[in-house]
Amino acid sequence: MDTVTAISERRLEALPEPLRAPAATKMLTVTATYLLSEEGRKASLLDGGDGKAVQQLSLQVPGNRLHLVSVDAHGVARLKLRPRYQLDGDNGIVRIDTAPTYDKSPDVEELFREAARNHQLEGAYRAERHTAKIKRREADQDRRANIA
Repeated sequence: MDTVTAISERRLEALPEPLRAPAATKMLTVTATYLLSEEGRKASLLDGGDGKAVQQLSLQVPGNRLHLVSVDAHGVARLKLRPRYQLDGDNGIVRIDTAPTYDKSPDVEELFREAARNHQLEGAYRAERHTAKIKRREADQDRRANIA
Protein backbone atom coordinates (compact mmCIF):
# COMPACT_ATOMS: atom_id res chain seq x y z
CA MET A 1 0.00 0.00 0.00
CA ASP A 2 2.85 2.41 0.82
CA THR A 3 4.47 1.66 -2.54
CA VAL A 4 1.34 2.71 -4.43
CA THR A 5 1.21 5.96 -2.47
CA ALA A 6 4.84 6.70 -3.28
CA ILE A 7 4.27 6.10 -7.01
CA SER A 8 1.21 8.34 -7.11
CA GLU A 9 3.05 11.11 -5.24
CA ARG A 10 5.92 10.98 -7.76
CA ARG A 11 3.43 11.17 -10.63
CA LEU A 12 1.76 14.19 -9.04
CA GLU A 13 5.11 15.95 -8.69
CA ALA A 14 5.71 15.50 -12.42
CA LEU A 15 2.50 17.34 -13.30
CA PRO A 16 2.32 21.11 -13.79
CA GLU A 17 0.92 23.03 -10.79
CA PRO A 18 -2.66 23.61 -12.11
CA LEU A 19 -3.14 19.88 -12.74
CA ARG A 20 -1.71 18.88 -9.37
CA ALA A 21 -4.43 20.60 -7.33
CA PRO A 22 -7.23 18.18 -6.50
CA ALA A 23 -10.68 19.03 -7.87
CA ALA A 24 -12.07 19.29 -4.33
CA THR A 25 -9.89 22.31 -3.58
CA LYS A 26 -10.92 24.19 -6.72
CA MET A 27 -13.96 26.35 -6.10
CA LEU A 28 -16.54 27.82 -8.47
CA THR A 29 -18.70 30.81 -7.57
CA VAL A 30 -22.34 30.10 -8.43
CA THR A 31 -25.69 31.77 -7.89
CA ALA A 32 -28.46 30.03 -5.95
CA THR A 33 -31.93 31.41 -6.63
CA TYR A 34 -34.87 30.51 -4.39
CA LEU A 35 -38.19 31.97 -3.25
CA LEU A 36 -39.36 33.03 0.18
CA SER A 37 -42.97 32.60 1.24
CA GLU A 38 -44.74 35.49 2.97
CA GLU A 39 -43.68 34.05 6.31
CA GLY A 40 -40.11 33.80 4.99
CA ARG A 41 -40.17 37.39 3.75
CA LYS A 42 -41.29 38.58 7.19
CA ALA A 43 -38.53 36.54 8.84
CA SER A 44 -36.02 37.99 6.38
CA LEU A 45 -37.04 41.54 7.29
CA LEU A 46 -36.78 40.76 11.00
CA ASP A 47 -33.28 39.35 10.46
CA GLY A 48 -32.17 42.47 8.57
CA GLY A 49 -32.67 41.04 5.06
CA ASP A 50 -34.45 42.70 2.16
CA GLY A 51 -37.71 40.70 2.45
CA LYS A 52 -37.96 40.14 -1.30
CA ALA A 53 -39.73 37.05 -2.64
CA VAL A 54 -36.90 36.14 -5.05
CA GLN A 55 -33.62 35.64 -3.24
CA GLN A 56 -30.24 35.24 -4.92
CA LEU A 57 -27.23 34.02 -3.03
CA SER A 58 -23.68 33.80 -4.32
CA LEU A 59 -21.79 30.81 -2.96
CA GLN A 60 -18.68 28.73 -3.52
CA VAL A 61 -19.09 25.18 -4.83
CA PRO A 62 -16.17 22.77 -4.49
CA GLY A 63 -14.98 20.95 -7.61
CA ASN A 64 -16.31 17.62 -6.36
CA ARG A 65 -19.87 19.02 -6.36
CA LEU A 66 -19.92 20.46 -9.88
CA HIS A 67 -22.64 17.97 -10.87
CA LEU A 68 -24.95 20.22 -8.81
CA VAL A 69 -24.20 23.21 -11.06
CA SER A 70 -25.50 24.17 -14.49
CA VAL A 71 -23.77 26.73 -16.70
CA ASP A 72 -25.75 28.56 -19.38
CA ALA A 73 -24.50 29.65 -22.81
CA HIS A 74 -23.36 32.99 -21.37
CA GLY A 75 -21.12 31.30 -18.80
CA VAL A 76 -23.39 32.00 -15.81
CA ALA A 77 -23.13 29.20 -13.24
CA ARG A 78 -26.23 28.41 -11.16
CA LEU A 79 -26.95 25.83 -8.48
CA LYS A 80 -29.44 23.28 -9.90
CA LEU A 81 -32.52 24.31 -7.94
CA ARG A 82 -34.73 24.93 -10.97
CA PRO A 83 -36.50 23.13 -12.55
CA ARG A 84 -37.37 21.04 -9.53
CA TYR A 85 -38.27 17.37 -9.58
CA GLN A 86 -40.55 15.80 -6.98
CA LEU A 87 -41.97 12.37 -6.33
CA ASP A 88 -45.71 12.22 -6.94
CA GLY A 89 -47.35 9.01 -5.74
CA ASP A 90 -49.62 8.53 -8.77
CA ASN A 91 -47.57 10.10 -11.54
CA GLY A 92 -44.04 9.03 -10.60
CA ILE A 93 -41.68 11.98 -10.81
CA VAL A 94 -43.02 15.38 -11.87
CA ARG A 95 -41.13 18.42 -13.12
CA ILE A 96 -41.92 21.81 -11.57
CA ASP A 97 -40.54 24.87 -13.35
CA THR A 98 -40.33 27.18 -10.34
CA ALA A 99 -37.57 27.69 -7.82
CA PRO A 100 -38.04 26.11 -4.37
CA THR A 101 -39.93 28.15 -1.77
CA TYR A 102 -38.79 28.35 1.85
CA ASP A 103 -40.39 29.71 5.02
CA LYS A 104 -36.97 30.86 6.24
CA SER A 105 -33.72 31.53 4.45
CA PRO A 106 -31.99 28.17 3.93
CA ASP A 107 -28.36 27.62 4.85
CA VAL A 108 -25.79 26.60 2.23
CA GLU A 109 -25.88 22.91 3.17
CA GLU A 110 -29.67 22.85 2.79
CA LEU A 111 -29.31 24.34 -0.70
CA PHE A 112 -26.69 21.71 -1.56
CA ARG A 113 -29.02 18.94 -0.30
CA GLU A 114 -31.88 20.30 -2.40
CA ALA A 115 -29.66 20.51 -5.49
CA ALA A 116 -28.38 16.95 -4.90
CA ARG A 117 -31.92 15.59 -4.49
CA ASN A 118 -32.93 17.49 -7.61
CA HIS A 119 -29.95 16.06 -9.51
CA GLN A 120 -30.88 12.47 -8.58
CA LEU A 121 -34.56 12.91 -9.39
CA GLU A 122 -33.74 14.58 -12.71
CA GLY A 123 -31.90 11.45 -13.84
CA ALA A 124 -34.78 9.24 -12.76
CA TYR A 125 -37.28 11.60 -14.44
CA ARG A 126 -35.41 11.44 -17.75
CA ALA A 127 -35.15 7.64 -17.57
CA GLU A 128 -38.87 7.40 -16.76
CA ARG A 129 -39.76 9.64 -19.71
CA HIS A 130 -37.48 7.68 -22.04
CA THR A 131 -39.10 4.40 -21.00
CA ALA A 132 -42.60 5.84 -21.52
CA LYS A 133 -41.58 7.10 -24.97
CA ILE A 134 -40.30 3.64 -25.97
CA LYS A 135 -43.53 2.01 -24.74
CA ARG A 136 -45.64 4.48 -26.75
CA ARG A 137 -43.56 3.84 -29.84
CA GLU A 138 -43.89 0.06 -29.46
CA ALA A 139 -47.65 0.36 -28.91
CA ASP A 140 -47.95 2.47 -32.08
CA GLN A 141 -45.95 -0.11 -34.03
CA ASP A 142 -48.15 -2.94 -32.72
CA ARG A 143 -51.30 -1.00 -33.61
CA ARG A 144 -50.04 -0.34 -37.14
CA ALA A 145 -49.03 -4.00 -37.57
CA ASN A 146 -52.52 -5.14 -36.52
CA ILE A 147 -54.19 -2.80 -39.01
CA ALA A 148 -52.10 -4.01 -41.93
